[in-house]
Amino acid sequence: MQLSGRHDRTPGSGTEETREVDIMPDAAVVGKAVMELKFPEGVTILLINRGSKFLIPKGGTIIQEDDTLLLFGERAKLSDVEENLLRRVEHEEEEENNA
Repeated sequence: MQLSGRHDRTPGSGTEETREVDIMPDAAVVGKAVMELKFPEGVTILLINRGSKFLIPKGGTIIQEDDTLLLFGERAKLSDVEENLLRRVEHEEEEENNA
């Protein structure tokens, strides 16, 4: 899976930025509620672009394939969150089977 590669630095912060993450159809987070995602403190979803709509996510908002999430947080934490959001279903199932 490709990382979206779209990053914007927040003026004056130095360590925080926004990042867009495109959710692929085979992403393990598809069908999960925002409250299930367990982001580290300081990382939040500001907006979800779903087709022609923009949603302000709530805890019960369900992540759907082809959503684009606009995240905000510390650069280092965002990289980990982005990697987890892009994890494919096969990888998650393999990890569970190997446990």
